[in-house]
Amino acid sequence: KLSMLQTTHLLDSLHSKKISAVDLVRSCIATINRVNPQVNAVVLVNDQAEHQASLLDDVFACTGKIVGPLHGLPVMIKDSLLTKDLRTTCCDESLKDYIPSMDCHVVSLLKKAGAIIIGKTNMPGLGLEVQCRNTLFGVTCNPHNLLLTSGGSSGGSAASVASGMVPIAIGSDLLGSLRIPAAFCGIVSIKPTQGRVSNHGHIPPQSPNPIVTSELVIGPMASDVEGAERVLQIMCSTNHVEAEVTVNDYEYPLIDYRILPVPPSDRLRIAFTFSMHNKPVDYRISGALEKFMNQLKSKGINCERAQPTDLPSDHDLMESHKILAAEYMESVFTEIGSQSAEKDDQGPSSTKVAAAKTVQAKLRRSIEKFLTKYDAWVLPVTCVPAISHNPDRIPVPCQISPNETQYLKYWKAHIAYLTMFSISGNPVVTLPFPTPEYTQGIGMQVVGRRWMDEALVAVSKVLFAQLHHHQPCPPGLVSKL
Repeated sequence: KLSMLQTTHLLDSLHSKKISAVDLVRSCIATINRVNPQVNAVVLVNDQAEHQASLLDDVFACTGKIVGPLHGLPVMIKDSLLTKDLRTTCCDESLKDYIPSMDCHVVSLLKKAGAIIIGKTNMPGLGLEVQCRNTLFGVTCNPHNLLLTSGGSSGGSAASVASGMVPIAIGSDLLGSLRIPAAFCGIVSIKPTQGRVSNHGHIPPQSPNPIVTSELVIGPMASDVEGAERVLQIMCSTNHVEAEVTVNDYEYPLIDYRILPVPPSDRLRIAFTFSMHNKPVDYRISGALEKFMNQLKSKGINCERAQPTDLPSDHDLMESHKILAAEYMESVFTEIGSQSAEKDDQGPSSTKVAAAKTVQAKLRRSIEKFLTKYDAWVLPVTCVPAISHNPDRIPVPCQISPNETQYLKYWKAHIAYLTMFSISGNPVVTLPFPTPEYTQGIGMQVVGRRWMDEALVAVSKVLFAQLHHHQPCPPGLVSKL
Protein backbone atom coordinates (compact mmCIF):
# COMPACT_ATOMS: atom_id res chain seq x y z
CA LYS A 1 0.00 0.00 0.00
CA LEU A 2 2.45 2.60 -1.27
CA SER A 3 -0.10 5.42 -1.08
CA MET A 4 -0.07 5.23 2.73
CA LEU A 5 3.67 5.83 3.10
CA GLN A 6 5.17 9.17 4.12
CA THR A 7 5.82 11.69 1.38
CA THR A 8 9.54 11.97 2.12
CA HIS A 9 9.94 8.18 2.01
CA LEU A 10 8.04 8.02 -1.28
CA LEU A 11 10.12 10.79 -2.86
CA ASP A 12 13.37 9.16 -1.77
CA SER A 13 12.16 5.84 -3.19
CA LEU A 14 11.04 7.42 -6.45
CA HIS A 15 14.28 9.31 -6.92
CA SER A 16 16.42 6.24 -6.16
CA LYS A 17 14.30 4.07 -8.54
CA LYS A 18 13.19 1.74 -5.72
CA ILE A 19 9.65 2.34 -6.92
CA SER A 20 8.30 3.75 -10.17
CA ALA A 21 5.85 6.59 -10.62
CA VAL A 22 3.50 4.17 -12.36
CA ASP A 23 3.56 1.79 -9.38
CA LEU A 24 2.73 4.62 -7.00
CA VAL A 25 -0.09 6.01 -9.14
CA ARG A 26 -1.60 2.53 -9.50
CA SER A 27 -1.45 2.06 -5.74
CA CYS A 28 -3.25 5.36 -5.17
CA ILE A 29 -5.96 4.58 -7.71
CA ALA A 30 -6.47 1.09 -6.23
CA THR A 31 -6.94 2.62 -2.78
CA ILE A 32 -9.32 5.25 -4.16
CA ASN A 33 -11.42 2.57 -5.84
CA ARG A 34 -11.55 0.56 -2.61
CA VAL A 35 -12.16 3.32 -0.09
CA ASN A 36 -13.80 6.27 -1.83
CA PRO A 37 -17.24 4.65 -2.11
CA GLN A 38 -17.45 4.83 1.71
CA VAL A 39 -15.63 8.13 2.31
CA ASN A 40 -16.61 10.12 -0.83
CA ALA A 41 -13.54 12.36 -0.70
CA VAL A 42 -12.62 12.26 -4.39
CA VAL A 43 -14.94 13.72 -7.05
CA LEU A 44 -12.73 13.13 -10.09
CA VAL A 45 -9.83 10.81 -10.92
CA ASN A 46 -7.45 11.96 -13.64
CA ASP A 47 -7.65 9.22 -16.29
CA GLN A 48 -4.31 10.44 -17.69
CA ALA A 49 -2.42 10.08 -14.38
CA GLU A 50 -0.94 6.66 -15.15
CA HIS A 51 0.14 7.81 -18.63
CA GLN A 52 1.77 10.92 -17.13
CA ALA A 53 3.56 8.72 -14.60
CA SER A 54 4.80 6.48 -17.41
CA LEU A 55 6.25 9.50 -19.22
CA LEU A 56 8.10 10.54 -16.07
CA ASP A 57 9.50 7.03 -15.67
CA ASP A 58 10.66 7.06 -19.29
CA VAL A 59 12.41 10.43 -18.87
CA PHE A 60 14.17 9.17 -15.73
CA ALA A 61 15.21 5.93 -17.46
CA CYS A 62 16.59 7.74 -20.51
CA THR A 63 18.31 10.71 -18.86
CA GLY A 64 18.99 9.50 -15.35
CA LYS A 65 17.54 12.79 -14.10
CA ILE A 66 14.35 13.58 -12.26
CA VAL A 67 12.04 16.25 -13.64
CA GLY A 68 11.93 18.12 -10.33
CA PRO A 69 11.86 17.79 -6.54
CA LEU A 70 8.36 16.21 -6.58
CA HIS A 71 9.09 13.83 -9.47
CA GLY A 72 6.38 11.18 -9.63
CA LEU A 73 4.45 12.27 -6.50
CA PRO A 74 0.65 11.93 -6.82
CA VAL A 75 -1.24 14.95 -5.45
CA MET A 76 -4.96 15.57 -4.92
CA ILE A 77 -6.29 19.07 -5.61
CA LYS A 78 -9.26 20.73 -3.93
CA ASP A 79 -12.00 21.33 -6.48
CA SER A 80 -11.82 25.09 -5.98
CA LEU A 81 -8.42 25.25 -7.72
CA LEU A 82 -8.25 25.47 -11.50
CA THR A 83 -6.77 22.40 -13.21
CA LYS A 84 -6.20 22.56 -16.96
CA ASP A 85 -8.31 20.04 -18.89
CA LEU A 86 -9.69 18.56 -15.65
CA ARG A 87 -13.24 19.42 -14.62
CA THR A 88 -13.27 22.04 -11.87
CA THR A 89 -16.66 22.71 -10.30
CA CYS A 90 -16.05 24.21 -6.86
CA CYS A 91 -18.74 21.59 -6.14
CA ASP A 92 -21.43 23.97 -7.33
CA GLU A 93 -24.17 23.09 -9.83
CA SER A 94 -23.46 26.22 -11.89
CA LEU A 95 -19.95 24.93 -12.69
CA LYS A 96 -20.72 21.23 -13.09
CA ASP A 97 -19.42 21.12 -16.68
CA TYR A 98 -16.58 23.65 -16.39
CA ILE A 99 -13.21 22.50 -17.76
CA PRO A 100 -10.52 25.19 -17.29
CA SER A 101 -8.03 26.06 -20.01
CA MET A 102 -5.37 26.96 -17.44
CA ASP A 103 -3.96 25.78 -14.14
CA CYS A 104 -4.12 27.53 -10.81
CA HIS A 105 -0.68 29.02 -10.16
CA VAL A 106 0.04 26.54 -7.37
CA VAL A 107 -0.94 23.60 -9.59
CA SER A 108 1.37 24.92 -12.29
CA LEU A 109 4.28 25.00 -9.83
CA LEU A 110 3.52 21.46 -8.62
CA LYS A 111 3.44 20.12 -12.17
CA LYS A 112 6.70 21.80 -13.07
CA ALA A 113 8.24 20.17 -9.98
CA GLY A 114 7.21 16.75 -11.32
CA ALA A 115 4.03 16.13 -9.32
CA ILE A 116 1.16 14.20 -10.90
CA ILE A 117 -2.34 15.62 -10.41
CA ILE A 118 -4.24 12.43 -9.66
CA GLY A 119 -7.67 13.90 -8.99
CA LYS A 120 -9.95 16.53 -7.45
CA THR A 121 -11.46 16.47 -3.97
CA ASN A 122 -14.88 17.22 -2.55
CA MET A 123 -15.82 20.41 -0.72
CA PRO A 124 -18.98 22.34 0.24
CA GLY A 125 -20.39 24.26 -2.69
CA LEU A 126 -18.29 27.42 -3.23
CA GLY A 127 -16.57 26.69 0.09
CA LEU A 128 -19.48 28.07 2.12
CA GLU A 129 -19.36 25.59 4.99
CA VAL A 130 -17.21 23.99 7.68
CA GLN A 131 -18.64 20.59 6.79
CA CYS A 132 -18.09 18.91 3.43
CA ARG A 133 -21.39 18.42 1.61
CA ASN A 134 -23.00 19.65 -1.60
CA THR A 135 -25.85 18.77 -3.95
CA LEU A 136 -23.48 17.89 -6.80
CA PHE A 137 -21.36 15.15 -5.20
CA GLY A 138 -22.85 14.54 -1.76
CA VAL A 139 -21.29 14.23 1.70
CA THR A 140 -17.67 13.44 2.60
CA CYS A 141 -17.33 11.26 5.71
CA ASN A 142 -14.58 11.19 8.30
CA PRO A 143 -12.29 8.21 7.52
CA HIS A 144 -11.93 7.42 11.24
CA ASN A 145 -15.69 7.34 11.85
CA LEU A 146 -18.12 7.55 8.96
CA LEU A 147 -20.79 9.02 11.23
CA LEU A 148 -18.67 12.15 11.73
CA THR A 149 -17.96 15.01 9.35
CA SER A 150 -14.57 15.38 7.70
CA GLY A 151 -14.78 19.13 8.32
CA GLY A 152 -14.56 21.77 5.62
CA SER A 153 -14.14 23.31 3.38
CA SER A 154 -11.03 21.27 2.44
CA GLY A 155 -12.73 18.15 3.81
CA GLY A 156 -12.22 16.03 0.72
CA SER A 157 -8.51 16.82 0.64
CA ALA A 158 -8.14 15.94 4.33
CA ALA A 159 -10.13 12.72 4.03
CA SER A 160 -8.17 11.59 0.96
CA VAL A 161 -4.93 11.81 2.94
CA ALA A 162 -6.39 10.42 6.17
CA SER A 163 -7.73 7.35 4.37
CA GLY A 164 -4.46 6.66 2.58
CA MET A 165 -5.67 7.44 -0.94
CA VAL A 166 -2.80 9.87 -1.53
CA PRO A 167 0.23 11.07 0.42
CA ILE A 168 -0.44 14.77 -0.28
CA ALA A 169 -3.46 16.95 -1.00
CA ILE A 170 -3.85 20.68 -1.52
CA GLY A 171 -6.50 22.73 0.23
CA SER A 172 -7.27 26.37 0.97
CA ASP A 173 -8.21 28.37 4.03
CA LEU A 174 -10.30 31.49 4.53
CA LEU A 175 -12.20 30.72 7.73
CA GLY A 176 -10.32 27.63 8.92
CA SER A 177 -10.78 25.44 5.85
CA LEU A 178 -7.34 23.81 6.17
CA ARG A 179 -7.27 23.72 9.96
CA ILE A 180 -10.73 22.27 10.77
CA PRO A 181 -10.56 19.23 8.45
CA ALA A 182 -6.94 18.52 9.39
CA ALA A 183 -7.92 18.37 13.07
CA PHE A 184 -11.11 16.38 12.45
CA CYS A 185 -9.40 13.84 10.16
CA GLY A 186 -6.18 13.49 12.18
CA ILE A 187 -3.62 14.83 9.70
CA VAL A 188 -1.21 17.77 9.30
CA SER A 189 -1.91 21.00 7.43
CA ILE A 190 0.14 24.14 6.90
CA LYS A 191 -1.55 27.52 6.48
CA PRO A 192 1.26 29.75 5.23
CA THR A 193 1.57 33.44 5.92
CA GLN A 194 -0.95 35.37 3.83
CA GLY A 195 0.77 36.42 0.63
CA ARG A 196 3.52 33.80 0.81
CA VAL A 197 1.71 31.54 -1.71
CA SER A 198 -0.13 32.90 -4.74
CA ASN A 199 -3.89 32.24 -4.72
CA HIS A 200 -4.26 33.06 -8.41
CA GLY A 201 -6.69 30.61 -10.02
CA HIS A 202 -8.78 29.90 -6.95
CA ILE A 203 -12.58 29.80 -7.24
CA PRO A 204 -14.66 31.85 -6.41
CA PRO A 205 -12.85 34.48 -8.47
CA GLN A 206 -11.04 37.16 -6.57
CA SER A 207 -12.56 40.58 -6.18
CA PRO A 208 -10.81 43.50 -7.90
CA ASN A 209 -10.43 44.90 -4.38
CA PRO A 210 -7.34 43.10 -2.98
CA ILE A 211 -8.39 43.87 0.60
CA VAL A 212 -11.54 41.77 0.29
CA THR A 213 -9.70 38.54 -0.53
CA SER A 214 -6.51 39.10 1.43
CA GLU A 215 -7.30 36.35 3.96
CA LEU A 216 -7.44 33.47 1.46
CA VAL A 217 -4.44 31.14 1.51
CA ILE A 218 -3.60 27.83 -0.18
CA GLY A 219 -1.65 25.15 1.68
CA PRO A 220 -0.65 21.47 1.78
CA MET A 221 -2.13 18.59 3.80
CA ALA A 222 -0.18 15.42 4.66
CA SER A 223 0.27 12.69 7.24
CA ASP A 224 3.44 14.31 8.63
CA VAL A 225 5.04 17.74 8.88
CA GLU A 226 8.12 17.01 6.79
CA GLY A 227 6.07 15.79 3.85
CA ALA A 228 3.81 18.85 3.93
CA GLU A 229 6.89 21.09 4.05
CA ARG A 230 8.46 19.48 0.99
CA VAL A 231 5.37 20.45 -1.00
CA LEU A 232 5.05 23.90 0.61
CA GLN A 233 8.61 24.64 -0.51
CA ILE A 234 7.49 24.24 -4.11
CA MET A 235 4.30 26.24 -3.58
CA CYS A 236 6.37 29.16 -2.26
CA SER A 237 8.77 29.04 -5.21
CA THR A 238 9.52 32.35 -6.92
CA ASN A 239 10.44 30.53 -10.13
CA HIS A 240 8.01 30.48 -13.05
CA VAL A 241 5.95 33.36 -11.68
CA GLU A 242 3.32 33.79 -14.38
CA ALA A 243 2.90 37.20 -15.95
CA GLU A 244 -0.79 37.34 -15.04
CA VAL A 245 -0.18 36.67 -11.35
CA THR A 246 -0.58 39.80 -9.29
CA VAL A 247 1.60 39.64 -6.19
CA ASN A 248 -0.23 40.95 -3.15
CA ASP A 249 1.04 44.30 -1.96
CA TYR A 250 2.67 43.03 1.21
CA GLU A 251 5.79 44.30 2.93
CA TYR A 252 7.63 41.03 2.39
CA PRO A 253 9.66 40.41 -0.79
CA LEU A 254 9.40 37.24 -2.84
CA ILE A 255 11.90 34.83 -1.28
CA ASP A 256 12.16 31.10 -1.90
CA TYR A 257 11.32 28.77 0.97
CA ARG A 258 14.43 27.35 2.64
CA ILE A 259 14.03 24.32 4.90
CA LEU A 260 15.65 24.97 8.29
CA PRO A 261 17.30 22.42 10.60
CA VAL A 262 15.25 21.22 13.54
CA PRO A 263 16.07 23.42 16.56
CA PRO A 264 17.40 21.93 19.82
CA SER A 265 14.38 21.15 21.93
CA ASP A 266 15.91 22.50 25.15
CA ARG A 267 16.14 25.96 23.60
CA LEU A 268 12.49 26.22 22.67
CA ARG A 269 9.86 28.26 24.47
CA ILE A 270 6.27 27.24 23.75
CA ALA A 271 3.15 29.08 24.93
CA PHE A 272 0.00 27.04 25.55
CA THR A 273 -3.57 28.32 25.72
CA PHE A 274 -6.18 25.75 26.74
CA SER A 275 -9.18 28.09 26.46
CA MET A 276 -10.01 31.80 26.17
CA HIS A 277 -12.70 34.09 27.55
CA ASN A 278 -16.14 33.46 26.04
CA LYS A 279 -14.76 30.56 23.97
CA PRO A 280 -15.66 27.32 25.79
CA VAL A 281 -13.56 24.26 24.94
CA ASP A 282 -14.49 20.59 25.23
CA TYR A 283 -12.65 19.08 28.19
CA ARG A 284 -11.17 16.39 25.93
CA ILE A 285 -9.41 19.08 23.89
CA SER A 286 -8.20 21.17 26.82
CA GLY A 287 -7.18 17.96 28.61
CA ALA A 288 -5.21 16.73 25.61
CA LEU A 289 -3.41 20.07 25.35
CA GLU A 290 -2.53 20.09 29.04
CA LYS A 291 -1.30 16.50 28.87
CA PHE A 292 0.88 17.35 25.87
CA MET A 293 2.31 20.44 27.56
CA ASN A 294 3.31 18.35 30.58
CA GLN A 295 4.81 15.74 28.26
CA LEU A 296 6.97 18.40 26.59
CA LYS A 297 8.05 19.72 29.99
CA SER A 298 9.15 16.23 30.99
CA LYS A 299 11.37 16.20 27.87
CA GLY A 300 13.08 19.43 28.88
CA ILE A 301 11.12 21.76 26.58
CA ASN A 302 10.19 25.11 28.14
CA CYS A 303 6.40 25.44 28.13
CA GLU A 304 3.97 27.67 29.99
CA ARG A 305 0.36 28.75 29.88
CA ALA A 306 0.13 32.21 28.32
CA GLN A 307 -1.76 34.32 25.82
CA PRO A 308 -1.69 37.94 24.61
CA THR A 309 -3.41 40.35 26.96
CA ASP A 310 -4.23 43.13 24.49
CA LEU A 311 -6.13 41.38 21.71
CA PRO A 312 -9.01 43.26 20.05
CA SER A 313 -12.50 42.35 21.26
CA ASP A 314 -14.38 39.47 19.68
CA HIS A 315 -16.89 41.96 18.28
CA ASP A 316 -14.17 44.06 16.63
CA LEU A 317 -12.51 40.95 15.22
CA MET A 318 -15.73 39.72 13.66
CA GLU A 319 -16.60 43.11 12.20
CA SER A 320 -13.08 43.35 10.76
CA HIS A 321 -13.30 39.83 9.40
CA LYS A 322 -16.46 40.70 7.46
CA ILE A 323 -14.47 43.24 5.45
CA LEU A 324 -11.21 41.37 5.10
CA ALA A 325 -12.79 38.03 4.21
CA ALA A 326 -14.46 37.34 0.90
CA GLU A 327 -17.85 38.96 0.39
CA TYR A 328 -19.46 35.59 -0.32
CA MET A 329 -19.00 34.65 3.35
CA GLU A 330 -21.60 37.22 4.43
CA SER A 331 -24.08 34.44 5.27
CA VAL A 332 -21.77 33.17 7.99
CA PHE A 333 -21.66 36.48 9.78
CA THR A 334 -25.40 37.01 9.46
CA GLU A 335 -26.03 33.74 11.30
CA ILE A 336 -23.64 34.50 14.13
CA GLY A 337 -25.31 37.81 14.78
CA SER A 338 -23.13 40.56 13.31
CA GLN A 339 -24.63 43.47 11.41
CA SER A 340 -24.09 43.57 7.66
CA ALA A 341 -21.12 45.62 6.59
CA GLU A 342 -21.85 49.08 5.24
CA LYS A 343 -21.21 49.03 1.51
CA ASP A 344 -21.28 51.38 -1.43
CA ASP A 345 -21.51 50.41 -5.11
CA GLN A 346 -17.79 49.62 -5.15
CA GLY A 347 -17.87 47.19 -2.20
CA PRO A 348 -17.13 47.86 1.48
CA SER A 349 -17.16 51.56 2.34
CA SER A 350 -13.83 53.28 2.87
CA THR A 351 -14.77 53.96 6.48
CA LYS A 352 -15.40 50.28 7.17
CA VAL A 353 -12.23 49.24 5.38
CA ALA A 354 -10.17 51.69 7.40
CA ALA A 355 -11.70 50.45 10.65
CA ALA A 356 -11.05 46.82 9.66
CA LYS A 357 -7.44 47.54 8.80
CA THR A 358 -6.99 49.32 12.13
CA VAL A 359 -8.25 46.25 14.00
CA GLN A 360 -6.02 44.02 11.86
CA ALA A 361 -2.97 46.17 12.64
CA LYS A 362 -3.73 46.08 16.38
CA LEU A 363 -4.15 42.30 16.26
CA ARG A 364 -0.89 41.85 14.37
CA ARG A 365 1.00 44.03 16.86
CA SER A 366 -0.43 42.10 19.79
CA ILE A 367 0.44 38.67 18.38
CA GLU A 368 3.86 39.80 17.16
CA LYS A 369 4.74 41.24 20.56
CA PHE A 370 3.60 38.04 22.24
CA LEU A 371 5.57 35.79 19.88
CA THR A 372 8.82 37.67 20.44
CA LYS A 373 8.90 35.77 23.76
CA TYR A 374 7.98 32.35 22.33
CA ASP A 375 8.92 30.14 19.40
CA ALA A 376 5.31 29.05 18.94
CA TRP A 377 1.86 29.46 20.42
CA VAL A 378 -0.27 26.30 20.81
CA LEU A 379 -4.04 26.49 21.20
CA PRO A 380 -7.22 24.65 20.14
CA VAL A 381 -8.41 24.44 16.55
CA THR A 382 -12.11 24.23 17.41
CA CYS A 383 -14.21 24.34 20.58
CA VAL A 384 -15.37 20.77 19.99
CA PRO A 385 -14.04 17.49 18.55
CA ALA A 386 -15.25 16.34 15.14
CA ILE A 387 -19.04 16.54 15.11
CA SER A 388 -21.66 14.23 13.66
CA HIS A 389 -23.01 15.19 10.25
CA ASN A 390 -25.09 18.29 10.89
CA PRO A 391 -26.86 19.44 7.70
CA ASP A 392 -29.20 21.78 9.58
CA ARG A 393 -26.40 23.53 11.51
CA ILE A 394 -28.11 22.99 14.83
CA PRO A 395 -26.29 24.02 18.03
CA VAL A 396 -23.31 21.83 18.84
CA PRO A 397 -22.83 20.13 22.25
CA CYS A 398 -19.60 21.10 23.97
CA GLN A 399 -18.65 19.01 27.02
CA ILE A 400 -17.07 21.49 29.40
CA SER A 401 -16.54 18.57 31.80
CA PRO A 402 -17.71 14.95 31.94
CA ASN A 403 -20.81 16.18 33.75
CA GLU A 404 -21.47 19.54 32.08
CA THR A 405 -22.52 20.26 28.49
CA GLN A 406 -23.07 23.61 26.83
CA TYR A 407 -24.66 24.04 23.42
CA LEU A 408 -22.74 26.43 21.18
CA LYS A 409 -23.92 28.16 18.04
CA TYR A 410 -22.82 26.17 15.02
CA TRP A 411 -20.29 28.67 13.67
CA LYS A 412 -18.88 29.63 17.05
CA ALA A 413 -18.18 25.97 17.87
CA HIS A 414 -16.00 25.77 14.77
CA ILE A 415 -14.36 29.16 14.16
CA ALA A 416 -13.99 30.82 17.58
CA TYR A 417 -10.26 30.02 17.72
CA LEU A 418 -9.59 30.46 13.99
CA THR A 419 -10.78 33.94 13.09
CA MET A 420 -7.93 35.89 14.67
CA PHE A 421 -5.30 34.11 12.59
CA SER A 422 -7.34 34.48 9.41
CA ILE A 423 -7.30 38.22 10.06
CA SER A 424 -3.70 38.51 11.23
CA GLY A 425 -2.29 36.30 8.49
CA ASN A 426 0.04 34.38 10.81
CA PRO A 427 1.26 30.98 9.61
CA VAL A 428 -0.39 28.04 11.37
CA VAL A 429 0.57 24.37 11.41
CA THR A 430 -2.27 22.07 12.47
CA LEU A 431 -1.11 18.96 14.32
CA PRO A 432 -3.37 16.03 15.27
CA PHE A 433 -3.35 14.20 18.57
CA PRO A 434 -2.59 10.46 18.34
CA THR A 435 -5.06 7.65 18.96
CA PRO A 436 -7.50 7.35 20.67
CA GLU A 437 -7.96 11.06 20.07
CA TYR A 438 -8.04 10.44 16.30
CA THR A 439 -11.49 8.92 16.59
CA GLN A 440 -12.59 12.12 18.37
CA GLY A 441 -11.06 14.44 15.75
CA ILE A 442 -8.88 16.59 18.03
CA GLY A 443 -6.05 18.81 16.87
CA MET A 444 -4.01 21.86 17.83
CA GLN A 445 -2.99 25.07 16.12
CA VAL A 446 0.73 25.85 16.27
CA VAL A 447 1.09 29.54 15.45
CA GLY A 448 4.27 31.36 14.44
CA ARG A 449 5.37 34.86 13.52
CA ARG A 450 4.35 36.26 10.16
CA TRP A 451 6.78 35.58 7.32
CA MET A 452 8.72 33.14 9.50
CA ASP A 453 7.02 30.04 8.12
CA GLU A 454 10.25 28.05 7.95
CA ALA A 455 10.99 28.59 11.65
CA LEU A 456 7.43 27.60 12.63
CA VAL A 457 7.56 24.40 10.60
CA ALA A 458 10.94 23.50 12.14
CA VAL A 459 9.43 23.88 15.63
CA SER A 460 6.38 21.89 14.55
CA LYS A 461 8.63 18.99 13.56
CA VAL A 462 9.84 18.83 17.17
CA LEU A 463 6.28 18.83 18.48
CA PHE A 464 5.11 16.27 15.92
CA ALA A 465 7.98 13.95 16.85
CA GLN A 466 6.89 14.08 20.49
CA LEU A 467 3.32 13.32 19.50
CA HIS A 468 3.93 10.59 16.97
CA HIS A 469 7.53 9.42 17.46
CA HIS A 470 8.39 10.35 13.85
CA GLN A 471 5.64 8.10 12.48
CA PRO A 472 2.99 9.37 10.06
CA CYS A 473 -0.59 9.69 11.19
CA PRO A 474 -2.25 6.26 10.82
CA PRO A 475 -4.86 5.92 8.07
CA GLY A 476 -8.46 5.61 9.15
CA LEU A 477 -11.03 3.44 7.45
CA VAL A 478 -8.59 2.08 4.86
CA SER A 479 -6.71 0.05 7.49
CA LYS A 480 -9.90 -1.93 8.15
CA LEU A 481 -10.76 -2.71 4.51
